[in-house]
Amino acid sequence: MNLSNYTTNKLIDGRWRGGALTSAGAAGSSAVVNKGIWAATTAYSVGDVVVPHANMTGAGGKFLRCTTAGTSGSTNTLAVPNPGSTLVDGGVTWTAVSGIPCELAHYVALFTINKGLRANSTAYAFGDCISLTPTGGANGDTNQHLYRCTTAGTSAAAQPGTYLGVDGEAITDGSAVFTELSPVLKTGTGFPSGLAEVSGGAYARVKIEAGAYPALTDFAATQGGSTASTGTTAATSNSNAVTYPTSTAAWGTVGAYGIYDQLTGGNLTDFGVLSVPQIIGASGNTPSFAGGVLTIKQDN
Repeated sequence: MNLSNYTTNKLIDGRWRGGALTSAGAAGSSAVVNKGIWAATTAYSVGDVVVPHANMTGAGGKFLRCTTAGTSGSTNTLAVPNPGSTLVDGGVTWTAVSGIPCELAHYVALFTINKGLRANSTAYAFGDCISLTPTGGANGDTNQHLYRCTTAGTSAAAQPGTYLGVDGEAITDGSAVFTELSPVLKTGTGFPSGLAEVSGGAYARVKIEAGAYPALTDFAATQGGSTASTGTTAATSNSNAVTYPTSTAAWGTVGAYGIYDQLTGGNLTDFGVLSVPQIIGASGNTPSFAGGVLTIKQDN
Protein backbone atom coordinates (compact mmCIF):
# COMPACT_ATOMS: atom_id res chain seq x y z
CA MET A 1 0.00 0.00 0.00
CA ASN A 2 1.27 3.44 -0.89
CA LEU A 3 0.64 6.54 1.19
CA SER A 4 -0.99 9.65 -0.27
CA ASN A 5 0.72 13.04 -0.19
CA TYR A 6 -1.88 14.11 2.38
CA THR A 7 -0.76 11.34 4.73
CA THR A 8 2.98 11.79 4.25
CA ASN A 9 2.67 15.54 4.83
CA LYS A 10 0.89 14.92 8.13
CA LEU A 11 3.52 12.39 9.20
CA ILE A 12 6.44 14.63 8.26
CA ASP A 13 5.02 17.68 10.02
CA GLY A 14 3.67 15.67 12.95
CA ARG A 15 6.86 13.79 13.78
CA TRP A 16 9.60 16.16 12.76
CA ARG A 17 8.24 19.69 12.64
CA GLY A 18 6.42 20.22 15.92
CA GLY A 19 3.06 18.58 15.30
CA ALA A 20 0.01 20.67 16.14
CA LEU A 21 1.41 23.21 18.56
CA THR A 22 4.53 25.31 18.92
CA SER A 23 6.41 25.42 22.22
CA ALA A 24 4.54 28.68 22.95
CA GLY A 25 1.19 26.92 22.60
CA ALA A 26 0.28 28.55 19.28
CA ALA A 27 -1.00 26.62 16.28
CA GLY A 28 1.76 24.75 14.48
CA SER A 29 1.60 22.92 11.15
CA SER A 30 -1.60 23.26 9.14
CA ALA A 31 -0.70 19.97 7.48
CA VAL A 32 -1.56 18.42 10.86
CA VAL A 33 -4.18 20.87 12.14
CA ASN A 34 -5.59 23.05 9.39
CA LYS A 35 -7.60 25.39 11.62
CA GLY A 36 -5.31 25.83 14.61
CA ILE A 37 -6.81 26.10 18.09
CA TRP A 38 -10.60 25.88 18.51
CA ALA A 39 -12.32 29.25 18.40
CA ALA A 40 -15.80 30.29 19.54
CA THR A 41 -18.56 31.33 17.08
CA THR A 42 -16.46 30.32 14.10
CA ALA A 43 -17.62 28.61 10.90
CA TYR A 44 -16.06 25.19 10.30
CA SER A 45 -16.32 22.86 7.29
CA VAL A 46 -16.36 19.08 7.21
CA GLY A 47 -12.77 17.81 7.52
CA ASP A 48 -11.44 20.81 9.44
CA VAL A 49 -9.19 19.78 12.34
CA VAL A 50 -8.60 21.88 15.47
CA VAL A 51 -6.67 21.61 18.70
CA PRO A 52 -9.04 21.67 21.71
CA HIS A 53 -9.07 24.90 23.71
CA ALA A 54 -6.95 24.90 26.87
CA ASN A 55 -10.14 25.17 28.98
CA MET A 56 -11.61 21.96 27.56
CA THR A 57 -11.38 18.85 29.70
CA GLY A 58 -10.24 15.38 28.63
CA ALA A 59 -8.37 16.85 25.67
CA GLY A 60 -4.93 15.30 26.23
CA GLY A 61 -3.51 13.72 23.08
CA LYS A 62 -6.65 14.47 21.03
CA PHE A 63 -7.70 16.68 18.14
CA LEU A 64 -11.22 17.50 16.99
CA ARG A 65 -12.30 16.83 13.39
CA CYS A 66 -15.43 18.52 12.02
CA THR A 67 -17.93 15.90 10.82
CA THR A 68 -20.97 18.20 10.57
CA ALA A 69 -20.34 21.70 9.25
CA GLY A 70 -21.60 24.71 11.14
CA THR A 71 -20.67 27.50 13.53
CA SER A 72 -19.10 26.66 16.88
CA GLY A 73 -20.73 27.70 20.14
CA SER A 74 -19.52 30.27 22.65
CA THR A 75 -18.50 27.86 25.43
CA ASN A 76 -14.82 26.81 25.60
CA THR A 77 -15.17 24.48 28.61
CA LEU A 78 -16.53 21.52 26.66
CA ALA A 79 -15.57 17.95 27.56
CA VAL A 80 -13.63 16.23 24.78
CA PRO A 81 -14.81 12.60 24.38
CA ASN A 82 -12.76 9.49 23.61
CA PRO A 83 -11.42 9.14 20.04
CA GLY A 84 -14.21 8.10 17.68
CA SER A 85 -16.95 9.69 19.80
CA THR A 86 -18.73 12.91 18.86
CA LEU A 87 -19.23 16.28 20.52
CA VAL A 88 -22.02 18.74 19.58
CA ASP A 89 -20.74 22.32 19.76
CA GLY A 90 -23.29 24.92 18.64
CA GLY A 91 -24.00 24.04 15.02
CA VAL A 92 -20.85 21.93 14.64
CA THR A 93 -20.42 18.24 15.36
CA TRP A 94 -16.85 17.26 16.18
CA THR A 95 -15.41 13.76 16.24
CA ALA A 96 -12.46 13.29 18.58
CA VAL A 97 -9.35 11.83 16.90
CA SER A 98 -5.93 10.91 18.26
CA GLY A 99 -3.19 13.50 17.96
CA ILE A 100 0.09 12.80 16.17
CA PRO A 101 2.86 12.46 18.78
CA CYS A 102 6.15 14.23 18.20
CA GLU A 103 9.47 13.57 19.93
CA LEU A 104 10.46 16.37 22.30
CA ALA A 105 13.79 16.60 20.48
CA HIS A 106 15.90 14.73 17.90
CA TYR A 107 19.54 13.90 18.65
CA VAL A 108 21.98 12.72 15.98
CA ALA A 109 24.41 9.97 16.97
CA LEU A 110 27.46 8.78 15.03
CA PHE A 111 28.32 5.11 14.50
CA THR A 112 31.73 3.69 13.66
CA ILE A 113 32.35 0.68 11.42
CA ASN A 114 35.61 -1.10 11.99
CA LYS A 115 36.53 -1.82 8.35
CA GLY A 116 35.26 1.22 6.41
CA LEU A 117 34.50 0.81 2.70
CA ARG A 118 34.58 -2.70 1.22
CA ALA A 119 38.03 -3.56 -0.21
CA ASN A 120 39.01 -6.09 -2.88
CA SER A 121 40.97 -9.25 -2.02
CA THR A 122 40.93 -8.47 1.68
CA ALA A 123 40.65 -10.86 4.64
CA TYR A 124 37.63 -10.22 6.86
CA ALA A 125 36.87 -11.74 10.25
CA PHE A 126 33.47 -12.69 11.60
CA GLY A 127 31.72 -9.54 12.85
CA ASP A 128 33.67 -7.06 10.71
CA CYS A 129 31.45 -4.29 9.33
CA ILE A 130 31.83 -2.61 5.94
CA SER A 131 30.02 -0.03 3.84
CA LEU A 132 29.34 -0.24 0.11
CA THR A 133 27.14 0.98 -2.72
CA PRO A 134 24.95 -1.87 -4.02
CA THR A 135 23.93 -2.33 -7.64
CA GLY A 136 20.21 -2.18 -6.92
CA GLY A 137 17.88 -4.71 -8.49
CA ALA A 138 14.73 -6.54 -7.49
CA ASN A 139 13.53 -5.01 -4.18
CA GLY A 140 16.94 -3.35 -3.70
CA ASP A 141 18.38 0.14 -4.05
CA THR A 142 21.66 1.91 -4.75
CA ASN A 143 21.80 3.82 -1.45
CA GLN A 144 24.87 3.20 0.69
CA HIS A 145 24.41 0.14 2.97
CA LEU A 146 26.21 -1.48 5.89
CA TYR A 147 27.09 -5.18 5.81
CA ARG A 148 28.47 -7.48 8.51
CA CYS A 149 30.82 -10.38 7.85
CA THR A 150 28.91 -13.52 8.88
CA THR A 151 31.37 -16.02 7.40
CA ALA A 152 35.05 -15.16 7.67
CA GLY A 153 37.03 -15.17 4.44
CA THR A 154 38.69 -13.09 1.74
CA SER A 155 36.69 -10.76 -0.49
CA ALA A 156 36.67 -11.18 -4.26
CA ALA A 157 38.99 -9.27 -6.62
CA ALA A 158 36.02 -7.07 -7.56
CA GLN A 159 32.73 -6.31 -5.82
CA PRO A 160 30.15 -8.90 -6.89
CA GLY A 161 27.06 -7.62 -8.66
CA THR A 162 24.91 -9.67 -6.31
CA TYR A 163 24.95 -6.89 -3.69
CA LEU A 164 21.46 -5.53 -4.43
CA GLY A 165 20.81 -3.39 -1.36
CA VAL A 166 18.02 -5.58 0.00
CA ASP A 167 17.41 -5.46 3.75
CA GLY A 168 19.05 -8.46 5.44
CA GLU A 169 20.43 -10.02 2.26
CA ALA A 170 23.38 -12.46 2.65
CA ILE A 171 25.97 -12.12 -0.14
CA THR A 172 28.86 -14.44 -0.94
CA ASP A 173 31.88 -12.28 -1.75
CA GLY A 174 34.91 -14.40 -2.57
CA SER A 175 35.20 -16.85 0.34
CA ALA A 176 33.46 -14.46 2.78
CA VAL A 177 29.76 -13.91 3.36
CA PHE A 178 28.32 -10.49 4.27
CA THR A 179 24.82 -9.81 5.60
CA GLU A 180 23.05 -6.45 5.20
CA LEU A 181 22.48 -4.73 8.55
CA SER A 182 19.20 -2.79 8.17
CA PRO A 183 17.14 -5.32 10.19
CA VAL A 184 19.65 -5.05 13.07
CA LEU A 185 19.67 -1.26 12.93
CA LYS A 186 15.87 -1.15 12.94
CA THR A 187 15.79 -2.97 16.28
CA GLY A 188 18.02 -0.26 17.77
CA THR A 189 19.83 -2.84 19.94
CA GLY A 190 22.15 -5.82 19.63
CA PHE A 191 24.64 -4.22 17.25
CA PRO A 192 27.52 -6.46 16.11
CA SER A 193 31.02 -5.90 17.45
CA GLY A 194 32.14 -4.03 14.34
CA LEU A 195 29.43 -1.37 14.68
CA ALA A 196 29.23 0.95 17.69
CA GLU A 197 28.26 4.47 18.65
CA VAL A 198 31.27 6.72 19.13
CA SER A 199 32.37 6.90 22.76
CA GLY A 200 34.89 9.12 24.54
CA GLY A 201 37.10 11.82 23.09
CA ALA A 202 34.53 14.55 23.96
CA TYR A 203 31.90 12.95 21.71
CA ALA A 204 28.23 13.65 22.43
CA ARG A 205 25.03 13.42 20.41
CA VAL A 206 23.84 16.75 18.99
CA LYS A 207 20.27 18.06 19.05
CA ILE A 208 18.90 19.17 15.69
CA GLU A 209 16.38 21.65 17.05
CA ALA A 210 17.49 25.25 17.52
CA GLY A 211 15.04 25.77 20.39
CA ALA A 212 13.71 23.69 23.23
CA TYR A 213 11.17 21.79 21.09
CA PRO A 214 10.72 20.88 17.41
CA ALA A 215 9.39 23.67 15.22
CA LEU A 216 8.49 24.13 11.56
CA THR A 217 11.78 25.96 11.03
CA ASP A 218 13.93 23.02 12.20
CA PHE A 219 13.10 20.79 9.21
CA ALA A 220 12.13 21.62 5.65
CA ALA A 221 8.58 21.25 4.40
CA THR A 222 8.00 18.55 1.78
CA GLN A 223 7.85 21.28 -0.87
CA GLY A 224 10.78 23.18 0.67
CA GLY A 225 10.78 26.18 2.97
CA SER A 226 9.46 26.40 6.52
CA THR A 227 5.69 26.59 6.02
CA ALA A 228 3.31 23.66 6.50
CA SER A 229 4.01 20.72 4.18
CA THR A 230 2.00 20.60 0.96
CA GLY A 231 4.48 18.88 -1.38
CA THR A 232 4.74 15.46 -3.00
CA THR A 233 8.24 14.36 -1.99
CA ALA A 234 7.37 12.70 1.35
CA ALA A 235 10.79 13.96 2.49
CA THR A 236 12.29 16.50 4.83
CA SER A 237 15.82 17.53 5.81
CA ASN A 238 17.52 19.41 8.61
CA SER A 239 17.44 23.20 8.41
CA ASN A 240 20.13 23.68 11.08
CA ALA A 241 23.75 22.56 10.89
CA VAL A 242 24.63 19.71 13.27
CA THR A 243 28.09 20.37 14.70
CA TYR A 244 29.79 18.01 17.14
CA PRO A 245 32.24 18.89 19.93
CA THR A 246 35.87 19.07 18.86
CA SER A 247 37.43 15.63 19.34
CA THR A 248 40.02 15.20 22.05
CA ALA A 249 40.97 11.70 20.85
CA ALA A 250 40.42 9.48 17.82
CA TRP A 251 36.75 8.52 17.24
CA GLY A 252 37.34 5.89 14.54
CA THR A 253 35.78 5.46 11.10
CA VAL A 254 32.29 6.96 11.12
CA GLY A 255 30.10 5.11 8.63
CA ALA A 256 26.53 5.77 9.76
CA TYR A 257 24.35 8.00 11.88
CA GLY A 258 21.24 7.44 13.94
CA ILE A 259 18.56 9.74 15.30
CA TYR A 260 17.49 9.24 18.92
CA ASP A 261 14.81 10.84 21.06
CA GLN A 262 17.19 11.43 23.98
CA LEU A 263 20.69 12.79 24.53
CA THR A 264 21.81 9.45 26.03
CA GLY A 265 20.08 6.10 25.83
CA GLY A 266 16.57 6.52 24.42
CA ASN A 267 15.03 5.08 21.28
CA LEU A 268 16.67 4.89 17.87
CA THR A 269 13.99 6.31 15.56
CA ASP A 270 15.82 6.62 12.21
CA PHE A 271 19.22 5.89 10.70
CA GLY A 272 21.29 6.51 7.60
CA VAL A 273 24.62 5.51 6.07
CA LEU A 274 27.32 7.96 4.95
CA SER A 275 28.12 7.73 1.24
CA VAL A 276 31.82 7.94 2.19
CA PRO A 277 32.93 6.87 5.70
CA GLN A 278 34.83 9.59 7.53
CA ILE A 279 37.92 8.84 9.63
CA ILE A 280 38.11 10.90 12.82
CA GLY A 281 41.60 9.72 13.63
CA ALA A 282 42.97 12.30 16.03
CA SER A 283 42.11 15.14 18.37
CA GLY A 284 41.20 18.56 17.02
CA ASN A 285 38.49 17.48 14.55
CA THR A 286 35.03 19.11 14.60
CA PRO A 287 32.65 16.94 12.51
CA SER A 288 29.51 18.59 11.16
CA PHE A 289 26.48 17.93 8.99
CA ALA A 290 25.50 21.01 6.99
CA GLY A 291 21.89 22.08 6.74
CA GLY A 292 19.92 20.05 4.20
CA VAL A 293 22.28 17.05 4.38
CA LEU A 294 20.28 14.76 6.68
CA THR A 295 17.40 13.73 4.43
CA ILE A 296 14.51 11.82 5.97
CA LYS A 297 11.93 10.21 3.71
CA GLN A 298 8.62 8.84 4.89
CA ASP A 299 8.76 5.35 3.35
CA ASN A 300 6.07 4.68 0.82
